[in-house]
Amino acid sequence: MKLKNLDLYKKTNLVLILFLAILVIIFFIGINNLKYKDSSNKYVTSALLNPKYLTQIKVIQFNENLFIKKINEQWIVESEGNKFPADTNKIEEMLKNFTKTIKMYKKTYNKNTKQTNNCILFYTPLDILSNSQSVSALAFGQTDFTNSKIDIINLKNNQIYQTENYFSDYINPSVEFFIRKDFIPESVSKDSSKIQEIIIQDFAQNKIFVLQKSNKNELESFYKKLNQILLLRSDDLQINLIDEISKLNPVVKVQLELGNNTTAGFSVYKFDNKYFVLTQDNLIFGISDWTYNRIVE
Repeated sequence: MKLKNLDLYKKTNLVLILFLAILVIIFFIGINNLKYKDSSNKYVTSALLNPKYLTQIKVIQFNENLFIKKINEQWIVESEGNKFPADTNKIEEMLKNFTKTIKMYKKTYNKNTKQTNNCILFYTPLDILSNSQSVSALAFGQTDFTNSKIDIINLKNNQIYQTENYFSDYINPSVEFFIRKDFIPESVSKDSSKIQEIIIQDFAQNKIFVLQKSNKNELESFYKKLNQILLLRSDDLQINLIDEISKLNPVVKVQLELGNNTTAGFSVYKFDNKYFVLTQDNLIFGISDWTYNRIVE
């Protein structure tokens, strides 16, 4: 009987502890919301950016700079003098968040507010040519403990706002975050109907595979292989290996014939017992043995 009472006592304590923990969480969320609303309830409803002015984005974090530029309707990532194709979907997602109307609560300026090293600057075409002042200059400050709200500082007038946090993911000067990681250029994959022939040269096996769209007997195999190739991508960007890889001979070469005397494709290299893909945009990606086998199978 005592054992049963002891078990009941333990269970009751456990329920009580969980209940108190929930109360603590609710308390801190409440305090945070009070802070959020304790900005004299003054707020503005606006977007951070007018998209019609946008041609260049400069991301600054911890003294590292990265530029995202729109050149001939294509987004390019530039860092340390190197240029890479940007992930259009990611850029469009970013712009969607920065151009949507949001409610921003004004916060009282505090000299003790922590300075932020995160900053995103938006430029007009004129800025690119003359290096004049930017249309919109923003600094992003601290987030609340739930990471659901973020402080934004208008660098033009030092006004601080707090708003819903749609922005933390993009305050990132990493090339790896913004670049396109597919092996085939976006202009080709978006209009794959133009692809007429697939040529895979396997130098390691001294073999060549050719699949033609015009050959009805190969049509199923053609589309199956084409889909495999268009879906190939890697998160393992290896910028520093470009000099080493470019000295080697490829073990595999993949070429897509587009029917208008143009081609697209990539090459596979083996270095230090690992496989790497060199795209026609001069990006080096590490790939797994599984991905390599998918290419040559």
